[in-house]
Amino acid sequence: MQAQTTGRVLSPASQTRFQQLAVERLAEVLARGAEQGLPAVPWTVTAAGCGLRADISPAIADPRGTHLLWVRALGLTPQRTVPGRLTATARMDGVQVTVTTLTVKEQSA
Repeated sequence: MQAQTTGRVLSPASQTRFQQLAVERLAEVLARGAEQGLPAVPWTVTAAGCGLRADISPAIADPRGTHLLWVRALGLTPQRTVPGRLTATARMDGVQVTVTTLTVKEQSA
C-alpha cells in the first residue's frame, strides 16, 4: 500500500526515505528528552513517514505539564485546539513533529 501526502502518492522508495528521516529525528527527540529528564511519552512515525507524533494520555499524572515540558524542549508552536485537547507542532529538519494531549478523560457511554 502506498502512502499519500497532500493528495500525492509516494513511491515505495520515497516513503522509505521519509520513514528513515523521521526515525533519525525520533532518535534526536528521544535523546533531547533523556538529556532534559522529560517524562516518557509514546511516539509514532506517521504512516507516510513524513512526521512524528506524540499522543499524551490524560491517564498520566500531569498531562498538561508533560505537554508543556515537551513543547518547550522541542521548540514547538502551540496550535488552536478544541477544549480538552492541546496540540503543538513544528518542522524539524524536514519532519513534522506534533505533540497532542488530551487533558480530560473521555466519558464512556
